[in-house]
Amino acid sequence: MGCPDNEQVRVEVSNDCAIEYAVAVVDAAGSEEAACEAAFDAVHLADEGSEDLWYEYHTEVWNNPPKNLVEDCTDDLAVRAEFLYNDQILRFRCIASCEGHDPEDC
Repeated sequence: MGCPDNEQVRVEVSNDCAIEYAVAVVDAAGSEEAACEAAFDAVHLADEGSEDLWYEYHTEVWNNPPKNLVEDCTDDLAVRAEFLYNDQILRFRCIASCEGHDPEDC
């Protein structure tokens, strides 16, 4: 028998929502460079505890979300949580054209 599969249901994030989120994260970080660095660390150095800044920016964005973000993303907790997955963080790096991102993967 074993344990039943625990499939995680994820929500779809629209391009407009992802763009508004990227703008808000850059604002929270204070610069595109700081946001890109935090995103890189969150994905590539998470095992070393380096995801803290990304979570800080993420939390700041959702504690006081800009109007456009709420309009494009809704106020759904599942959407908020989606932005903490590595594929969405990598999506941010593509949208922000962070140094070192691979345009082929976007």
